[in-house]
Amino acid sequence: MYDEGLSKYSIALYEVQKASGNDLLDYLDDVREAYKDKAFLTALSHPKLRPEQKHALIKKVFGDTLPEPLFNLLYVVADHGRSNRLVRILDAYEDMCYEAKNIERIVVVAPMPLSDEKVEAIRKAYGKNRSGQVEVKVEIDPSLIGGVKIITEDGVIDRSLSRQLEDLGRSLRRNA
Repeated sequence: MYDEGLSKYSIALYEVQKASGNDLLDYLDDVREAYKDKAFLTALSHPKLRPEQKHALIKKVFGDTLPEPLFNLLYVVADHGRSNRLVRILDAYEDMCYEAKNIERIVVVAPMPLSDEKVEAIRKAYGKNRSGQVEVKVEIDPSLIGGVKIITEDGVIDRSLSRQLEDLGRSLRRNA
């Protein structure tokens, strides 16, 4: 969902990254992980915590592991009381970066880890009719039993055994 108030942060980060030539994508998962911590988010949202205290807390959590533009974003977002929305801001930034690079991302959900060969085969098959590159992320969901579910920006391709069993059950109930 588009939120103009949040998109200005992601657009600003994208413009700074583009001007500096530094790729920030490699740092986003670490930031997202840190911002899952409820105690950290609560501290950043506390109304009595001054901006310099919020900055010190952010610096303590990340040390010197992040590039300056990313630290600056975290500081500004915290100063404006939007730390609880940071993950959405980073998601929008990431979308802009991948779109600019003409890379489509898909998520393959499988009941167990897939071999590199299977992931590559899925990437090639999906990318056959695409103009750009395809990046595949694999997630594990044992409830699928077998098969895979492919989540794209256009929708879901569900070839899981659990879905096939659901479809069979619906068909049997309809014809009973």
